[in-house]
Amino acid sequence: MRVDGERSYLCLAITRDGTTWEKPSLGLIDFDGSRNNNMIADIDRRRLCMCYMFPDPRSGIPQDERVKAIVWTDGHRYCHWSWNNQVGLKRVLLGSANGEVFHEIREAANSLRSDRFNAFDGGCVFWSEEEQLFVAYFRWWDEMPPIHAP
Repeated sequence: MRVDGERSYLCLAITRDGTTWEKPSLGLIDFDGSRNNNMIADIDRRRLCMCYMFPDPRSGIPQDERVKAIVWTDGHRYCHWSWNNQVGLKRVLLGSANGEVFHEIREAANSLRSDRFNAFDGGCVFWSEEEQLFVAYFRWWDEMPPIHAP
């Protein structure tokens, strides 16, 4: 993750041993006049920022959906959470073959429902073999926390 003022970018780094990291030049996003960077994007070359990325280990999954990401969008940009419960933001599921370029998986949109605003911070997503479904853990916060008596 790279943060530059108001902009943030999700970057790809690869390791085989957990110690030595490679940051491949993907050439997808223009940054300071150059595309020589490791920033990931969607198929329209829009930058991704913070999201929940996870592998899909199930057999029979299309190759271009082996890596998934959950992210907020307003239709024009991707966000990590709904700042102050902004109207018009929705969660979407993205798919990728290799974690570099993502596309929206539209048929999954209704499976990303929550009755909580901001239930999208500090999470983990994984496939449960025993339950035969994805399990996700998120934390949330209240915009207006309750007042506690002294």
